[in-house]
Amino acid sequence: MTQHISRRRFLSSTVAGAAALTLGGGLPIRSARAADKVVMQLGWIANVEYMGMFIADDAGYYEDEGIELDIIPGGPAISVAPIVASGKALVGLDSTDTIARARVEGANLKVIGAELQRNPTSVMSLASKPIKTPQDLVCK
Repeated sequence: MTQHISRRRFLSSTVAGAAALTLGGGLPIRSARAADKVVMQLGWIANVEYMGMFIADDAGYYEDEGIELDIIPGGPAISVAPIVASGKALVGLDSTDTIARARVEGANLKVIGAELQRNPTSVMSLASKPIKTPQDLVCK
């Protein structure tokens, strides 16, 4: 069953980014201190999308702050919001619509940053073969 939420409720539950870093369990951001083991749950497989996190880890930036970071890849069968809400990960990357839905259902999640300021989901076509309607996508 799909749950519908109003635009106002959606916007009050999250930020308007396409992917967001969430913090679970009502924990303060600076709760990761001195040699703390921190799990970061990615929303998808480990790829170039997350390169900044891997470069920072490789350069020792997390370690410099006393954080032992474990970056866990996601995938098509991974739902980040429940993992963060349950405390299995301190932070995670997820889509804002998923975070908003989880908050509506009672998950104690906080959005602490947006990776993308606009949703990149789109369909592009050549001017010579335009796709102007969903019907134009049939058999393409």
